[in-house]
Amino acid sequence: MVTKITMNLVDLRKIKPLIFNKEELVSKYGNGFFENIINGEDGIIYRKYKKYGNDFLRKINGEFAYLYHDKTEKYIFATRDWIGEMPLHYAISGGSIYFANFIHDLLKNLPDLKYEEIVAVNRSEVVEINSETGQVRKHLYYNFNKEKNEIAYDKLEDVAKKVHDFLFKATKDRLIKKIKKTALLLSGGIDSMSIAYIVSTLCKNVTAYTIEVASQQSTDLVRAYQITKTFGINHKIINVSEKEILNCVEEAVKDSEIYHMYNVFCAVGMHKLANVLKDDGIKYVFTGEGGNEAFGDYHDWIVVDPETKKELVLQRTSKDFNEPAGREAYIWGNLLAEAQGRYNIQLGSGLGKHGGSRMYKPMFKNGVYLLSPYFEKLIMKIIANIPFEILEKIGGKPGFMKMVFADEINSGKIPEELFEVKKIRFQDASDGGEGGITGTLLSHGYNQKKLIKIFNNIFRANIKPLPHLKETILIK
Repeated sequence: MVTKITMNLVDLRKIKPLIFNKEELVSKYGNGFFENIINGEDGIIYRKYKKYGNDFLRKINGEFAYLYHDKTEKYIFATRDWIGEMPLHYAISGGSIYFANFIHDLLKNLPDLKYEEIVAVNRSEVVEINSETGQVRKHLYYNFNKEKNEIAYDKLEDVAKKVHDFLFKATKDRLIKKIKKTALLLSGGIDSMSIAYIVSTLCKNVTAYTIEVASQQSTDLVRAYQITKTFGINHKIINVSEKEILNCVEEAVKDSEIYHMYNVFCAVGMHKLANVLKDDGIKYVFTGEGGNEAFGDYHDWIVVDPETKKELVLQRTSKDFNEPAGREAYIWGNLLAEAQGRYNIQLGSGLGKHGGSRMYKPMFKNGVYLLSPYFEKLIMKIIANIPFEILEKIGGKPGFMKMVFADEINSGKIPEELFEVKKIRFQDASDGGEGGITGTLLSHGYNQKKLIKIFNNIFRANIKPLPHLKETILIK
């Protein structure tokens, strides 16, 4: 039995909270509230939580991981944003509890610590630790799965108009007014295109970054070029060679702190982009992250194994995405699945686990913040719950997004052809998955087994390539 817990901060200086509803919070809680959230030292979030409970935490809209030690009450309080954009991990060892934004920082500073002892503060979670007894209690301050959705999908044009207005507001809320140059990641898909258009209407100086592997004129690159030309956006193409891709796999695993094959391939690209953004002095960059999961437009990921020439299943998604519960599970997680042990306690659930690792962590490691307007709760809830039959009838995401931007299409601001695209994973780059990061790494033997071996070596872990890496996540 641990009789006393002392708190040690291994490294919490890398990432500062971003709060998007500053005006609302200042109006409700006073002029000093916003600044005190950023400083985080006087316990204001903790005190407001003690006074107002979960309702207070639900009102904070932003990317944040918060920690406070009430030494008088002998109480440690930790929490995280609703979807898990900002990482926070802890480990109890030798009578102390250690917190860090990154798993690797914990292992680097604690040579005797085992990976299996590390725990993520999960999305929408409050972790309360008694520093006298070491007792840990957890609860959710918000449950996306139980969020009421009163949208009438029989009036789909009205729904599309709501999403249009919410996307504009979410993008505007995330604009950091003090910066002179706004950047965005542009893959060429509908999600990043829609954000590129909105950002271009709000900012004059916009630069889009697109990755190109080995000078291949990929489908994504061609579309990204068309988008930037149409919207008058500066376009910076980041060309990386096959050798550079192969040489950065270990660094990408280390940055992303994840081992799932499909996520690592994405993290490799994010690692390269993050370094370029850092060198260019970019601190904030917009992305279309989240739209794919909300719409469920990821197709089963099946490629040809370079060695056996047979089909290789990297990820199955179609069963989950055929109903709203499956799409919500990809966004936020599934509590029943978690109760059955089908999630990783070191990484958390939903997009906080996947997107948070493959995209956000490589960026945060380099001092870059990703801004994702699709991560607004209302936007995700509305889109994820569009009945599959309706989506299928109107042509899936392209059909719905044409309704969202109907006025812009009719006025000629957005060519309708920009919506006529099939989802391509960022790491694949082209239709059919040929070339890009996926093709490069698969052709050089970077399969699931090899990636887990790399992960285990870096993180002193004992992960094994189990069947759950291919299982669907929707459990009824």
